[in-house]
Amino acid sequence: GYEGVTKFVMDVMTSYGINACPPLLVGVGVATSVETAALLSKKALMRPLGSHNENERAASMEKLLEDGINEIGLGPQGMGGKYSVMGVHIENTARHPSAIGVAVNVGCWSHRRGHIIFDKDLNYTITTHSGVTL
Repeated sequence: GYEGVTKFVMDVMTSYGINACPPLLVGVGVATSVETAALLSKKALMRPLGSHNENERAASMEKLLEDGINEIGLGPQGMGGKYSVMGVHIENTARHPSAIGVAVNVGCWSHRRGHIIFDKDLNYTITTHSGVTL
């Protein structure tokens, strides 16, 4: 259940978090299979920073995990401090209560993202950066 997901995420972050060069963006996927959970954890990393899961319980868990990971005290670049994560995003799917797959992915502070929209003729519009051409 939720306690197991929390324990798994905290175990991953305390074991490997410093190697990912904090402050981190943490993506958590929760699903029936680990394959789907892994895909969802990557999708969670792509959500806009500061967004929350539309499921109230999952959004609450995002905040609890963010606060808990910050309490570890990894700090910027693992040098100590109170900000270890920029955010924790959870993506989940319907699942049977007897099976739960969880995956965690992290993106370091230099995690760069952009948004490009392609039309059917492969013309594009870059919506997040100005002055950029491909």
